[in-house]
Amino acid sequence: MAHRIDYESAYKAALEQNISEVLDAILTGDTSMRIKLANYSEKFGIPVRFLEHKILSDNLFANGFIKDPSKQSLHQKVAAQFIESINCVEDFEQLPAGGQNAKYICDDGIVRAGENGGQAKSIDFYWVFDGKIYYAAHKHTSEEGGAQDNQFKDLQLFLENAAKSKVANTYFLAIGDGEYYQKKYKSAGLEYQTRIDYMNAKFGTDYARAITTDDLEEFLIGHSSYKNV
Repeated sequence: MAHRIDYESAYKAALEQNISEVLDAILTGDTSMRIKLANYSEKFGIPVRFLEHKILSDNLFANGFIKDPSKQSLHQKVAAQFIESINCVEDFEQLPAGGQNAKYICDDGIVRAGENGGQAKSIDFYWVFDGKIYYAAHKHTSEEGGAQDNQFKDLQLFLENAAKSKVANTYFLAIGDGEYYQKKYKSAGLEYQTRIDYMNAKFGTDYARAITTDDLEEFLIGHSSYKNV
């Protein structure tokens, strides 16, 4: 049975690490922390010494001064580690998000570096499995909202461009993790069980699919010679 990705434990561990870093910054007199506390003190009229004491003694209050792990590309890092750990995945790369070395699936279905044809998001991951090439765009989205809908649109455009690819033995995967992609979705009078189902119905091909990370290993084996072993 394929193992499942564990974002929750990774998030909690990253949160604890970030809290620890805030406490260390207070104790060592870190310059950036001093500036942050001075600004907070001026804005709310609370003495810096009281703020330091409050942060060191109250983790709940300290949470207001830590970095949110979800804004540190945590989910993408966890997904990358998970995919790379799948048996027989080779040459795995987490690709740059921008710059001349970033790669895009352009609106003519061709992968190019350093340009964003069709305004699709950059490709996040590359790997080889059973001699076949895989490119993936990854999003982790939990809640509903405008920013989240934009992430959904990013995956749709990636898949729409990928559906035009004519390159043999090359697959494109729009990976949508999180509750957002598992909710029902209505479009053009039709209702789909999940947003993943919608993307596959509208843009999916044999070589361009929407999927979750948990279903990835089964998908890879199903499209390889290993399924007959």
